[in-house]
Amino acid sequence: MNIEIFTHPSKKEDVETNNKIKKIIEDRSAVIAKELKTDVKDINVNMYFDGTSVASKVGRTTDDKLGIFSGYIDYENAFHIAHPIGVQPIFGDNLWKQMGIMIDYCLYKFYLCEIYFPKGQPYKLYYKYLTDSIARLLSGYYNRQSLIFEVRNFTDIKKYKKDTELKIAFFTMLEKSESSMITDNLDELYTTCDIKKSLVTVYKKEFKELIGLYQKELIQADKEIKKVR
Repeated sequence: MNIEIFTHPSKKEDVETNNKIKKIIEDRSAVIAKELKTDVKDINVNMYFDGTSVASKVGRTTDDKLGIFSGYIDYENAFHIAHPIGVQPIFGDNLWKQMGIMIDYCLYKFYLCEIYFPKGQPYKLYYKYLTDSIARLLSGYYNRQSLIFEVRNFTDIKKYKKDTELKIAFFTMLEKSESSMITDNLDELYTTCDIKKSLVTVYKKEFKELIGLYQKELIQADKEIKKVR
């Protein structure tokens, strides 16, 4: 596996940091490639000293005042992350844990793109939502409390956006099963391109039924906490 790391601006390059990032990527790439049943790939990594530069490069915007710290552009053999030195004041003692999460997020997107929509294959917007949701949930790059709130307030009457629907579904799968429940069913997910149909195939349950069961558990847990108080 060949990993090339580029620092932007290059005059701020730090060899020790580059080597540490490279080792993390080598180790995690091997694990993720094995999990997704594919070969390890060569990859380039671009590191920037602020989230704004990353967001600008990957063409994304966010309401998060901290900015976007990692991203992968479909079909590229490279991903983009904030430089550890640049985000040290934000992440503090959790710096390398957060760097690991961001690297995992990019690697999952990179490998899923390589496997399920290689260059030249007709592209579907749903793939983008699907891949981003899977990468976020498997890497831990998400706000757990926010998704618990979504499940707790779930109603089958409301029409959810596709990305929100996917996040709720995969979060429930992770909470109720193992991550392998997602990775072992990737062919189904990418072939069907309909999370509701896929859940019926995988769990033999409708979307609203599966989410509803987890919702009842959360509500019951809330009641138990109130009793203790």
